[in-house]
Amino acid sequence: MSYFFDECLSFRFVGMLRALDEEVVHISEAGTYGIQLGDKDPEWLPKVAEHGLILVTHDTRIRRKPEERELLQGLAIRAVFITGARGRGRAGGVEDGLRGDGASADAGANARSPWFGLSAASKFDG
Repeated sequence: MSYFFDECLSFRFVGMLRALDEEVVHISEAGTYGIQLGDKDPEWLPKVAEHGLILVTHDTRIRRKPEERELLQGLAIRAVFITGARGRGRAGGVEDGLRGDGASADAGANARSPWFGLSAASKFDG
């Protein structure tokens, strides 16, 4: 599996996951996929799907904007949404969730959804 980190998440997460031998690319280095830093979501979402990457983002608006939500669903993009006010800075939440260590699926996902959310407040503060 290869993960694609949106620009709203720190490059530090990429480095931590690479240290765990995960295949990870940050948008700032995704030129080989035809994606550039600053590209709008509707421009890079199809490329993420085309290359079979799993989207990791803190931008929950992607699920709310009709055009972007249609792209997520229509292209069957697998995605992890880091939720909560402190989701950007809680590396443990990202690491545990991506490695399958029982992260909370609390972002409104259902059993048929290819998306799940990690809430920094629910699992990683107690």
